[in-house]
Amino acid sequence: MLGLLIFLFLVPNYFCEDNTRNDIRPVPLINFPNSVKVEYTNFRNWAGETNIQTWIAYPESPDQILQLANWAKENSMKIRPCGLRHSWSRLVTEKGFDNVVLVDTTKHLNKMGIISSTPGNASFWAEAGLSMVSILEQLESSNLSLASVPTTGDVSIGGVVAVGGHGLGIPTANDKKPLGHTFGSISNLVIEFTAVVFDSTSKR
Repeated sequence: MLGLLIFLFLVPNYFCEDNTRNDIRPVPLINFPNSVKVEYTNFRNWAGETNIQTWIAYPESPDQILQLANWAKENSMKIRPCGLRHSWSRLVTEKGFDNVVLVDTTKHLNKMGIISSTPGNASFWAEAGLSMVSILEQLESSNLSLASVPTTGDVSIGGVVAVGGHGLGIPTANDKKPLGHTFGSISNLVIEFTAVVFDSTSKR
């Protein structure tokens, strides 16, 4: 079966507002982890419906994601992941969003590897920030591919799975699906993923 191993955490649905006024100042990030790069900068999605200035963090490892999650909980902040900014849906920010830090997964969390290239039982792992184009290019180098993918490649695998992205192709009447492939949601290919979750025992 062809599957994905991805590092993914999901976000709720929020209202998105344009906010690029010069008089707005960022909320201080008290006790922010020193090991994680963060900057107050412009965030704009591909079509411009979202155009704001906000804090964006650039974690380099899953461990830094955990640091950010624990920091946010302890300091009454929220973190929300962002990928290649293709989505126009209201998933990123909301009115009164000062206590939010966006987490860019594309700068560093963009690696993948082939687990198995056995025909009919191939699989690979990928981090959430990797683009679909990069995935297809690396699969091709091992004579692998996906039967059906989103029409645009400028989307991250984490974003595709989070929003229920689906492939463009559909089978014809006489087509037989290749073993391990699907023509539905890309999430149908996921066989395992690692997530950031809250532990009620440790409170972290």
